[in-house]
Amino acid sequence: MRNSDEGSCCDRGMLGFLILYLLSKKPMHGHEISNEISQREGEKPSPGTI
Repeated sequence: MRNSDEGSCCDRGMLGFLILYLLSKKPMHGHEISNEISQREGEKPSPGTI
């Protein structure tokens, strides 16, 4: 289990908000969303997560 002090983008519940925020800016496919999260947070979520 992740330590909640890590502050990663994939903390429980925060990834969904980040995805919705990105989609509110422009339409994207899953791969584009994953790349954008990777650029912002330095951590690329797995395809199943998106």
